[in-house]
Amino acid sequence: MGNGMGQAPQGNPSYVERWARGPQPTPGFAACQELSQAVFDVAVLGGDGSQARAAELQQLMASLAVGFQTPPLELPFTDYGKAVAARNALGRLAQQSMSRCRAAASAASDPSPDCAVADLLTAAAAASPPLPDSLLVDNLVAAFFGNASTGPSLAKVLQHLAEGEGGGEAVMERLRREQQEVIARHGTDLTAEALDDMPYGAAVAREALRITPAVPAVFRVALVDFELQARRIPKGWRVWCHLGDSVLSYNKDTFVPDRWLQPASQPAAAAAAAAANGGGCPAHAHAGASGAARPEYSIPFGSGVRTCLGRHLVFSELLLVLAVLARGYAWEAVTPGERWRVVPAPAPSNGLLVNLRRL
Repeated sequence: MGNGMGQAPQGNPSYVERWARGPQPTPGFAACQELSQAVFDVAVLGGDGSQARAAELQQLMASLAVGFQTPPLELPFTDYGKAVAARNALGRLAQQSMSRCRAAASAASDPSPDCAVADLLTAAAAASPPLPDSLLVDNLVAAFFGNASTGPSLAKVLQHLAEGEGGGEAVMERLRREQQEVIARHGTDLTAEALDDMPYGAAVAREALRITPAVPAVFRVALVDFELQARRIPKGWRVWCHLGDSVLSYNKDTFVPDRWLQPASQPAAAAAAAAANGGGCPAHAHAGASGAARPEYSIPFGSGVRTCLGRHLVFSELLLVLAVLARGYAWEAVTPGERWRVVPAPAPSNGLLVNLRRL
């Protein structure tokens, strides 16, 4: 599951329990954003993952997002100025995390921090020449910005499992049975080994990312002239490879996790042709509920050298939340079929209100 997940599982049950005990309906989107920040704090920065810290990180993320596509006028009252201030604050948090990890590493009596920053410092020191702290801070801020996709992904899983064909109670019942088997084999702790032993949970997570990817497109620059679907793409053109029905919308086909548990029913070339005929999205399941997924076409985290470095953390978070929910909770969406905007950032139109309760 990757490094930095050691403490994160322990925070999930308490967060979900607090949602269930709080006023209902609960704003599912905001709750998932908060949880994703808490996990990032623990797994990456080595923090305590407290509610206050998660709220602080989410506020910084909101300031960054608002200033992402605004005129670069850096004044304290402009959106851009607020985004720059948030970026500087994140840089200070990264520096503080690095200082904590170095202090712990130099103290023989303290255990080495179990977080990504500790691993990053070790790798940076071993590089030739050693990497400067400024580069590490820049990458940690970039990782934080990338973590913005985790909250929406968690919320989309909640929505898929609360409504719609293929979702709802039927999927949850299978997830609950799987968790009973996982507990029998691994105990109640949500360890990396337990998460790796969740094939159906993984299928649910992959299906959610297929239909509703966190990022609507993969962006590339054409290195050579080429032809695609009878269209000439000149060298140097910027190409958006959309991962939904369009860059501005998600796929509208059926949520069927089982498609990830069956072999492909047609060769890759035939699947590609069907995708093109259906609108151009290779992630679309054009064979309907019976169609098998094509893992080679699933690129919700990008591809190549720019593949999202946090993809394992995001996927682990999805599995963690599925496991916690399946072990003791049920919920209903207040507004089934609530629409989402895709750009500039994925978000439900009314906050995805859900009624969450203990079983």
